[in-house]
Amino acid sequence: SAAFSPDGNQILTRSIDGLLILWETANGVRLRKFESQKTSCVTFLNSNLNKSLFVTWSSDDILRLWDTDTGELRSLVFNLDEVDDWLVATPEGMFDGSKAGMEQIMYRVGKELNVVPVERFFQNYYRPGLLSSILIGQTPLPEIDLGQKIPPTIRIVSPGNSKTIEDAIVTIEATIIDNGGGIKTPRIKQNGTTVAVKSKPIQEGKNLRWKFDLPLIEGENNISINSASRDGSWESEPVHISFIHTEPTEKSELYVLAVGVNKYTDEAHNLKYAVNDADAIAKVFNKRGIESYGTGRVHVQTLLDSRATARNIQRAILKISKEAKPQDIFILTLSGHGRMVHQRYFFLPHEFTLVGKQSPDEATRRYGLPSDVLESWINQVPALKKIIVYDTCQSGGAVAQTRMTRNPFEFQRAFENFRRSTGSFIIAAATASKNAEEIEELEHGALTYSLLAGLGAADRGPFKNRNIESKNGLIQVNDWLQFAQENVSLLTKTYYGTEQRVTVFSEGRSFPILKSKEFEP
Repeated sequence: SAAFSPDGNQILTRSIDGLLILWETANGVRLRKFESQKTSCVTFLNSNLNKSLFVTWSSDDILRLWDTDTGELRSLVFNLDEVDDWLVATPEGMFDGSKAGMEQIMYRVGKELNVVPVERFFQNYYRPGLLSSILIGQTPLPEIDLGQKIPPTIRIVSPGNSKTIEDAIVTIEATIIDNGGGIKTPRIKQNGTTVAVKSKPIQEGKNLRWKFDLPLIEGENNISINSASRDGSWESEPVHISFIHTEPTEKSELYVLAVGVNKYTDEAHNLKYAVNDADAIAKVFNKRGIESYGTGRVHVQTLLDSRATARNIQRAILKISKEAKPQDIFILTLSGHGRMVHQRYFFLPHEFTLVGKQSPDEATRRYGLPSDVLESWINQVPALKKIIVYDTCQSGGAVAQTRMTRNPFEFQRAFENFRRSTGSFIIAAATASKNAEEIEELEHGALTYSLLAGLGAADRGPFKNRNIESKNGLIQVNDWLQFAQENVSLLTKTYYGTEQRVTVFSEGRSFPILKSKEFEP
């Protein structure tokens, strides 16, 4: 078979044994050969942004993108069994893909047969939008060569696995063995959620020994311990231990912290409805929560405008961390401005301002609350069921003018890191377009309005008297977040003609948050 380049100046031919040769069409001069086994189809990409790429399709169902200028393989695209499962990878190890795709594809690292799931190279090699970058001629490269720093090995010393226990607290002892790449601080997850423990690992030579107590919830308790090489480039294989706690625990309690900023220290950044967002979320859980959790078991706090400082947010979360228990639910909502600065996402609290010649990036770093710092506070909360809502926008004065365009893939990467680090359910909406931030007719941001509607709490607009249909009368967190995600797009397209980007990041099992509301016909 053969394929002509879009301009007709070059032709690719494929031999029976799979050898690809690039020729000059006018004079038949051989330009380059490509070693591509099992190739069954070849075609050039007709793109105005990058005219040097062609694609081969092989019998192993892998698409390969090649560069005619260099002769190099640029990426592999894996189409997996399920329609929505996929993975893109480069020869240097960079990757992007669906969650299932990242779990199914392995890298062979080193000279020996060391087969490792790609997700264990997440920190340095995961790059959302990887294929898009390659198609426009970019060459994303990792900061560290793949597999250079070998991760530690983790072993559980005690107790044994699959234990049925009556005690409310279990003591676990583990060793973390340095294999030459150093040891990054290990992390514990319980039923998919990162948990903090009081004791710290003890250094024993190059290795660590960690003995800690962990409170259990009624029923299944699936515990995992994970670490990585010191630079974080290669994660260790997590170890797992499971317990079934047979004694009943106290009924779950609900903790809600709703943060909203309309009035900033610098008035140029003021918003209209962020306070409405936080206040409405607080009210619906305060009013309806008693029905689901019982009197005295619903704890709702708002931080609005001048009280919505980074210091007060930290204090409020710290207070919850001292009161909440593993069986409880914690919901945090943040409404206001948000900004990406070099792969870190910042929520801008009340104190944010631009002073003198200070750039928006400098001001964001100085006053903003980065997601990784917020993550460290959230991980101190013992509740195993956590929901984080970011209803943020980027507008106002110099902030909007200087960086109206934002790489949506950086946003994706920041919140994927947040999900993996906390194990929380996260829904995040962010836009650089002023029009898509707040809808005046609804008096809410599109995301918060959709979340309220899912709970049957929208008091105006197209979703008034509408909520999530539930067979058992309970609203599940997955259904709630998916409802909001789908309807934000509908709302913003209806009101402004463009769809606002909303992303849901979920970890662990779904759980009920409220009883559904019934409306009279």
